[in-house]
Amino acid sequence: MAHEIDMSNGKANMAYVGKTPWHELGQQIDPNATIEEWRKAAGLDWSILRTPVLYQAETGLRQASIGRDVLYRSDTGDALSVVSDSYKEVQPEAILGFFNDLTKGAGFTMHTAGSLRGGQKIWALAEIGKEAKIASQDKVQGYLLLATACDGRMATTARFTSVRVVCMNTLTLALGSNVKDGQQVKVCHFDTFDPEKVKDQLGITVDTWSAFIESAKLIAKIKLDDRKATQILQRVYAATDDDRAMEPEKFLDKSQTVGKVIDLWHGKAIGSDLESARGTAWGLVNAVTEFYDHHSKSRSADTRLDSSWFGKSAQTKEAVFAECVKLAA
Repeated sequence: MAHEIDMSNGKANMAYVGKTPWHELGQQIDPNATIEEWRKAAGLDWSILRTPVLYQAETGLRQASIGRDVLYRSDTGDALSVVSDSYKEVQPEAILGFFNDLTKGAGFTMHTAGSLRGGQKIWALAEIGKEAKIASQDKVQGYLLLATACDGRMATTARFTSVRVVCMNTLTLALGSNVKDGQQVKVCHFDTFDPEKVKDQLGITVDTWSAFIESAKLIAKIKLDDRKATQILQRVYAATDDDRAMEPEKFLDKSQTVGKVIDLWHGKAIGSDLESARGTAWGLVNAVTEFYDHHSKSRSADTRLDSSWFGKSAQTKEAVFAECVKLAA
């Protein structure tokens, strides 16, 4: 099966602790490894360099394209993208360095780091040291994800996520109003990435986690019938029809998707038999999440991961969660 994990230098450039993820690729690392050890194991021990774009005119002379640069890797020399000269790249070292203070002083532990598409997209994921029970046997753990892309497709993004232990579903935590977009902090590539400013905007406090858990517990008490659950899904998909039409290969037909999610909600999803999920709004959120994290049409598991963390799948999961929270209000 094709995958998008960066395979430069003859290895899968990803490091992890615990169980082996994604096609058993990557390097397992000691949970107590230093950030520099993480950087090496994840294949991120290189820098992004830049040089002016050159073109050859009919005269045979090579000339520089004013205002355009090529970004390329220091280790392989492979081109990553063509950008304007005002574009500010974020180095792989900066992504991992962001977690340095957090792992030392805030109780965070590194979990996964790596790159996709030949190094065009770089990420690191850390456990925030928080776990909670939505109900008996239904636990969720908290993580902080930081990622950037040097192909112009994504701003440098920091966001909290949760993982439901029973099924490894990933869901973005709804953050406070002090965070851009209400969900995450984004730094565009025309601004300088300031780690301390991003930490301040995230407000790395217990309040962020507690608010999410409170909402999750609330919607776990809301019972839904098929009609109400279908209405929620149809409302979300109707609001994103235009976006979905732009990437049809990543999505099933809307009516098919609704049917598959309802089937998962009825008992086919992992953990759907738990008291907190059976026939509830929390169960519907997790049915949607399981569909996009594990079952949706995709070229590979890595492509699905990319969408579940950063793309349309993430937006859909967040929208369904928001709709369910509205019911509680």
